[in-house]
Amino acid sequence: MIEQKTESNTAIKSNYLGSIVIVSYNSANETEQCLNSLLSIGSIDNIKIIVVDNCSTDNTCELISEQFPSVLLVKNDVNSGFGAGNNLGIAASAGEWIFFLNPDSEVAPDCIAILCDYLRTHPEVGCVAPAIIGDNGKTELSYFHFTTLLTSSLSALGLMRFVPVNRISGKVVINSKLVKVPIEVDRVLGAAMMIRCNLISDIGGFDEDYFLYSEEEDLCYRLFKSGWKVVYQPDARVKHIGGCSTDSIKSVSMAAANWSRYLFMKKHLRWFSAELSRWIWIKMLFLRFIVTFFRKRDDQMNQKISGYVYSIRSLVQPGYFDRRLRPKR
Repeated sequence: MIEQKTESNTAIKSNYLGSIVIVSYNSANETEQCLNSLLSIGSIDNIKIIVVDNCSTDNTCELISEQFPSVLLVKNDVNSGFGAGNNLGIAASAGEWIFFLNPDSEVAPDCIAILCDYLRTHPEVGCVAPAIIGDNGKTELSYFHFTTLLTSSLSALGLMRFVPVNRISGKVVINSKLVKVPIEVDRVLGAAMMIRCNLISDIGGFDEDYFLYSEEEDLCYRLFKSGWKVVYQPDARVKHIGGCSTDSIKSVSMAAANWSRYLFMKKHLRWFSAELSRWIWIKMLFLRFIVTFFRKRDDQMNQKISGYVYSIRSLVQPGYFDRRLRPKR
């Protein structure tokens, strides 16, 4: 069952320029800061702000209802995951574009205008994403190559930090240097991404088989297959804390990341690549589990050990994650 605050006049819906969809889970403080950063932007009245709450146990819903009456709140009675939550936001959206934004983000005053203008002046682009600024004030790498057997294997072996693979201007290159001009990329982080609203309907929204992680890669891949470009626009900026919604479920989120990677490869790549990647990850996760198991224990280390166990079981027994770890839908 989904509870949704209704609007007094549905005719107003057609007057919106676009919509901002925020999926929250136990992130009241971060959501409050995010909404304050949005509402501080001038001429925000023609943008529909939607918060989809994935069954938080904190005071997120109460805070939004009391302090942000102009925000449309959609309450989900289960934690259905990032993609499913975004799909609820899509159903309530209006306008020419949807800006998907994490609750632990603060938007620069000109960010939305820059992204909106880019879509307007580049009709071949289906998705555009801003630069992501970390807590330390530095720009983080937020655009990546599509997952392949090579990139998956490098990640499993812990080598991606030494040979990061990015797709620049249609070519695969080994390069970790951030660009300072708009470029076409394979995929961007789902923490902040703007997509044309009509395309969401055309490609079917987010794939709800993913609970956490890889859902934005799957969406970007389907855009790419449909002939649309995905662009990184560094002139637009979003500060992103990262991880607030997954801090309380670190072990499950680790398993979700590993399971989702396999789901993406199984769906879009050859069977051999997906299965070889799966077994490489099983072996490397087991080695990491052995090393971690003999270290000094604390709550964080125990979460990591549980995460390795959940990840291994999810990959060894396909279906385990959905049966045992994922909240029931």
